[in-house]
Amino acid sequence: MIGKLDQRITIQRSTLTPDGIGGSTITWADYVKVWTQVTPKPLKAHETMVDDRMTATQIVWFTIYDRKDLTEKDRVVWYGRILNIRSIPITSTRSQFMDLICEAGITS
Repeated sequence: MIGKLDQRITIQRSTLTPDGIGGSTITWADYVKVWTQVTPKPLKAHETMVDDRMTATQIVWFTIYDRKDLTEKDRVVWYGRILNIRSIPITSTRSQFMDLICEAGITS
């Protein structure tokens, strides 16, 4: 634990893996584990229609040490929950931290 970064998350990265019948499937693998702070910024939750059924989603903000290797194509695993990275806001090039704005409840 480092200061307010008091929780651990795993960043996962996807790869295309041949499925054996001429196509491919997306597989996820752990990329890196980092310390994070889940901040009390306004967390938004809403319901969305997915495949003709209501699905609850929630927006969660994670603050981590700045990294240049993460993208919105990665995802976060936090206490067993999978969250898609929806945005990585651009900050000062001198910033020590970065935010990951993630969404729980939607799998893609």
